[in-house]
Amino acid sequence: MNDIVDYSAFSKEELDEIQKVNNDRIKDLEKDIFLLERNLQQYGPVGLIESKFDISNSRHRSMSNHNSRRLKNRKDSSNDDELTSFLKDEIDNYTHRLKETAKLTGVNIENIERHVIVLDESQCIKQFHLELQILDRKVLVTYKLQEALSCEEADTTRNKLIWFEVKFTEDINNVIGDEVTKAVENVAIHSTFSLLKSYIQWLNLQEITLDRFLKTYPENVITSVNERRNCCLTIKSTKPNRPVFNLEWGRKVVVDRVDADIRLEVDAPEEVLALDSKHILESSPKIFYGMLEKLGPEKAIESLILLVATDGKGA
Repeated sequence: MNDIVDYSAFSKEELDEIQKVNNDRIKDLEKDIFLLERNLQQYGPVGLIESKFDISNSRHRSMSNHNSRRLKNRKDSSNDDELTSFLKDEIDNYTHRLKETAKLTGVNIENIERHVIVLDESQCIKQFHLELQILDRKVLVTYKLQEALSCEEADTTRNKLIWFEVKFTEDINNVIGDEVTKAVENVAIHSTFSLLKSYIQWLNLQEITLDRFLKTYPENVITSVNERRNCCLTIKSTKPNRPVFNLEWGRKVVVDRVDADIRLEVDAPEEVLALDSKHILESSPKIFYGMLEKLGPEKAIESLILLVATDGKGA
């Protein structure tokens, strides 16, 4: 028969200590229940038994930092082998999903390296290093994926990207690094792939188009790069006292894509503006933006070049 404990005999300090021990036990049980439910959802009852992920060893996924260090030092341990195998399978599953995502966005993954860099009671952090082929460009992506393991964080995002880096042969990180970071923080990683791909498409279109304009209209087009790393076109007539059209061909991020962001300004002599009674020059940027929307950057800009080169007669 169990003895009845008379708690009135304990001091306040002793009662506080008993309460603390009880609270710790409750928290430990909550963690065990949370991890068991998590593994049941992932493996199912049969898979759970076969994998030996029961209450007795459910903490394989949530070892303390001390035990994490011991894991590196201990050899010939079946539990360590089981944990290593489990984490490898989990990362392989994520890698498969990553490759499927890449197919949808048209990005080729040339190589993947992945490591578990943190494993403790509350989290598992994995680092991925990807070599990507986007069109004819090589992009290196390194990021860390954090997975919450503790029940205290059950209501938060289970998997989240906590660190991200892009390296690119043409310094892509300096151009859209901020946009990529925001995309990683706010949307899924496939959106980041889409962002990278659309940026390179935008860059390719700009390079090819500008090269063609310079070769086709050498007397009417001058190009330069401004402090925002945007390409600028000066479109002018070969005749004197004609308006000059200054065009900045920038970019903007729309959800998970990089689109062209083109601005136009008109610089005309005072005597030319005085003759423009219908304010056509003043309204020309608005007319041009309408052309952009209908025709796209390449055709809209070329139409403007032709209008300037032929004194308003066009093609």
